[in-house]
Amino acid sequence: MIRTLLVVGLTALSLHPLTVGHLNAESPAIPPPPPPDLSLNAPTDVDPVAVIQFGNAGEVHTRSSRGHFRLTSIRPNQTVNVRLEYPVSLAGKPVTAAALDGGEATISKPNATIGPDGKTSMHFSAGGQPGLYRVLIVCRESRSLLQFWVPDPQNPRRNPPASNPTK
Repeated sequence: MIRTLLVVGLTALSLHPLTVGHLNAESPAIPPPPPPDLSLNAPTDVDPVAVIQFGNAGEVHTRSSRGHFRLTSIRPNQTVNVRLEYPVSLAGKPVTAAALDGGEATISKPNATIGPDGKTSMHFSAGGQPGLYRVLIVCRESRSLLQFWVPDPQNPRRNPPASNPTK
């Protein structure tokens, strides 16, 4: 009787090769997590203003629109002060600045927070080469890109339209 059960059991296994194959197969690979959302879609109620100060040369006023500030012209290795203005509801919230394409961005205020008046400031120093220099500004859910352009005197046609300081 045991021999009959063994034959019946082996016959059943041979008739179902998928079952045997399934037991020996490796488990499917776990898919990787989705990439992080790096879009610059700022909340509609947070469109910071930037006042880019060029010392005695004047300043540029620009508002973030869908996460991007207007392209602003800057000289090679020039340092500018940027005053950022947020809604006062963000007072005390942390803010960070990161230069993405070279140059250097530093928040001026200690502890890198928005002041009680909704303002903070930073310094940006452009690199020495012509081209685009972007600075990512993050405050809570708000992400905005400051965009600077160092003109290329050797290829003036390559230079896009950019805002210049006014007094």
